[in-house]
Amino acid sequence: MSKLPLFPSLVLALLVVPPASLLAQTPERFTVGGDRIAVYDLAGEISVVPGTGPDVVVEVTRAGADAGQLKVEVSPIRNVSTLRIMFPQDRIIYPQRNWSGQSDFRVRDDGTFGGSDGDRDSRRIQVRSSGSGLEAHANLRVLVPAGKRVSVNIGVGTLDAANVNGDISLEAASANISADHVRGSLSIDTGSGDVTVTAVDGDLSVDTGSGNVKISGANGSEITIDTGSGDVIGSDIKSAHVNVDTGSGNINLAGISTASLSLDTGSGDVEVGLTSDTDELSVETGSGNVTIAIPASFGSTIDLDTSSGEVDSEVSIQVTRRGRQHLSGKIGDGQGRMDIETGSGDVTLRAVR
Repeated sequence: MSKLPLFPSLVLALLVVPPASLLAQTPERFTVGGDRIAVYDLAGEISVVPGTGPDVVVEVTRAGADAGQLKVEVSPIRNVSTLRIMFPQDRIIYPQRNWSGQSDFRVRDDGTFGGSDGDRDSRRIQVRSSGSGLEAHANLRVLVPAGKRVSVNIGVGTLDAANVNGDISLEAASANISADHVRGSLSIDTGSGDVTVTAVDGDLSVDTGSGNVKISGANGSEITIDTGSGDVIGSDIKSAHVNVDTGSGNINLAGISTASLSLDTGSGDVEVGLTSDTDELSVETGSGNVTIAIPASFGSTIDLDTSSGEVDSEVSIQVTRRGRQHLSGKIGDGQGRMDIETGSGDVTLRAVR
C-alpha cells in the first residue's frame, strides 16, 4: 500500500517552479569572441566590468513575468560579434522605479537598434513603464578583458562601466550613464539622461540630447562634450583639446589645464577656472554671464565682447581698445589667443587666488 504525502500541495509547489522565476534568479553566461564586440538590450540594467581571458563574457539575467519569452542571440553582424536580447512583441512593459513613461524604437530584424540605418528592415517597438504587453527585461553584466573594442547599447534603463580598459562605447536612448575609472577611449551617447564620468584616462566624447553632464577627473588628448539641453560641470580636466557645446545650460569648469578650450552655449552662464596657460580660448554664449579665472602665468591677446552687459577685469591688461561692452588688449606675454562673446551678459576676468 503506497503512502500519500502529508502535505501534497506543498510538494506540488516545490516541484512546479515557474520558468520565469528560475530565469530571474539564474544568470546565463554567453561568450562573445572577436576583435569588435557589440551588445544590445532594449530594457534593463547593464554593468560593464573587467573580465579575464581572451573573450568578452556577457551574463544575462532575464526578469519579469514574461521573462521566458526573451531570447539571446550571438552572431556576427556587419563584421561585429554581436549579442542581442530578442523581444518577441511590439509592446514591452518595464516597471522600474528609476524610469517611467514610454519610449518608441525602430528595432531591426536582427535585434539591433540605433545608428544611421535605424529604419532599415526594422519594426516599431514601444517600451512602457505600465499597461499591457510583454512584461520582461534583461539585466546584463558585460565582462571586458583589457584592450577590447566594445559597444554596449541599451534602450531604457541604466548603463554603467567601471574599472575597464579598452575602446569603450556606451549608448542609450533613454537612460542615465556612468563611467568610473575607465582607461582608453570612451564614447558616451544618450538621447535622454544624465551622464557622470569619474577618473577617465584617455580620449572622451559625451553626447546627450537632454541631460546634465558631470565630469570629475579626465586626462586625454581630446575631450568633447555636447548636450542639447543640460548643464555641464567639470573638474580636474587635463587635455590638449577641450570642447563643450550645449544648446541650453550652464557650463562650470574648474581645475582645467588645456592648450585649446572652446565653450559654446545658446543660453547659460559660463564659469571657467584655468590652472595653466592656453594657446586658444574661445567662449560664446547667446545669453549668460562669462567668468574666466586665469593663473599668474597666463599670457594672451584678448577680445572680450558683450552686446548687452559690462566687461570687467581684475587682472593686469595692456589695453589697446576699451568700451563699456568691449575690451581688447594683451595679458602677460600675449602669446595665446582669447576670444569671449556674449549676446546678453557680463564678461569678467579674475585672477586665480
